[in-house]
Amino acid sequence: MTFRNSLIFVCKGEHDQHKRALARARKLNIKRSVALKERVSQLEGDVGYLALLLGSLLNRTAQKGVVTQEEIQSVMSELDELDGVVDGSLDIQILRNLGEEHNPS
Repeated sequence: MTFRNSLIFVCKGEHDQHKRALARARKLNIKRSVALKERVSQLEGDVGYLALLLGSLLNRTAQKGVVTQEEIQSVMSELDELDGVVDGSLDIQILRNLGEEHNPS
């Protein structure tokens, strides 16, 4: 076998190895993508359920006169400011910290 043929043989072997590695990586990425899509779908379902539950509780407490919608809106505005950004959301860690303040271990 000549040097040139040896070089071609080695390069082809490395090329084949590289192709197999790429195929394995592609399969792994597809599996991860499917798993991620499934997890996102589950989380969307969870958020929808929590929105329904929260809406039900808010409506029922307002109907019973436990709290008014204005009071709820006022507290929401106060909480929205706690993370330093008034954006209609609250950093989950701040919510956890609030829970710990009210329920010290």
